Amino acid sequence: MSQFPEEPLNAPASEGFGYFPAFPGLKLDQNRYEVVRKLGFGPRSSVWLVTDADRYIALKILTVHATQQQSQELQILQTIQRKNLDDLPSIQCHFTTNSAHGTHLCIGLAVLGASVEDLRLTSPTKTLPAHVVQKAIGSVMNALLSLHSLSIIHGAVTADNIRFFAGQSKEDLDRPLAQLPPCTIERTTVDGVEYPIVSSHQIPHGYTWNEQKNVLAQSSVYLSNVGHAQMVNNGEAKWSGVDESLRPPEVIIETSFDTKVDLWMIGCATYQLLTGEPLVPQDKTEDEGDQLAWVQAMVKDRFKRRFVEEIPEDTLESRFAASSIPNMTADQTREAIRFIERCLALDPADRPTISELKNDPWLRPGYACSCGFCG
Repeated sequence: MSQFPEEPLNAPASEGFGYFPAFPGLKLDQNRYEVVRKLGFGPRSSVWLVTDADRYIALKILTVHATQQQSQELQILQTIQRKNLDDLPSIQCHFTTNSAHGTHLCIGLAVLGASVEDLRLTSPTKTLPAHVVQKAIGSVMNALLSLHSLSIIHGAVTADNIRFFAGQSKEDLDRPLAQLPPCTIERTTVDGVEYPIVSSHQIPHGYTWNEQKNVLAQSSVYLSNVGHAQMVNNGEAKWSGVDESLRPPEVIIETSFDTKVDLWMIGCATYQLLTGEPLVPQDKTEDEGDQLAWVQAMVKDRFKRRFVEEIPEDTLESRFAASSIPNMTADQTREAIRFIERCLALDPADRPTISELKNDPWLRPGYACSCGFCG
């Protein structure tokens, strides 16, 4: 096993890293916040559960490299707070701290639990029933509507970033936290430097992959992580490096793009949650022509021939037919495919706006109330 089973704590900022070596019991920002446990990590940060008086917050500690990139994340979070936008990440604090790697930006957020992607992975077939996916996708519509009204691209609408609300007060969180393994610290030494090794554990939300509709209707689901978000200034935006398999055609062929990239990602997320497979296989992202040809085949749309040499035989219909989707009728499958095709229009001008997509008939069950999915 690697000396660093999760984030490489010894990798410097000059190589695109520079993680902060936090551990339980560590106090930050003049002893105001105390680290309790590790919630997760990604390519730009690690996330820690910390106490702040009588509440918990999720503290996102950016790598030195990400801090130096001066992304628009903090600015956008402050805009969300100033505009009092619901259904979006709620900033609780921000400050900087230092490590041997350099300076780290720290951002405190409301605590969220495990993601819809985590839920999918608990399914025996790695697929989710349609009503679960409708709940998840429907839950992010208002958040995207708010962002797009401000000309903000979220840029990372993935199943990993659609998360169940966990709570904030100690009364809310102490019970689910008690279900987790103890948070322990191991030590490893590399080149004479000792590092604390702490394993990540998501806060459980209590729902199952095949949860009943009326129970799931009571859940709160949020769109998280605006780390890739950006303002569309004068129609110009720069792709921020999220998974290459999620790049829409306008990004692949390097034309200008706007908030319609989020629609493309909704289509990709819906497809993966329903079928258990990514829309674009990893081997199709190695060549841009292959990737364009693949997505063209999926949605039966057509590029100009100069962009694509050979069109595969696969389609959304054939791939859905090969998937093990629980309890989906032929009519429901057709409705789901039609929804995904709307999101995956090759020309962004042909994709609906979020306000238009929000009213799609396939999503309506996802807006149900707790009386039993009457939506």
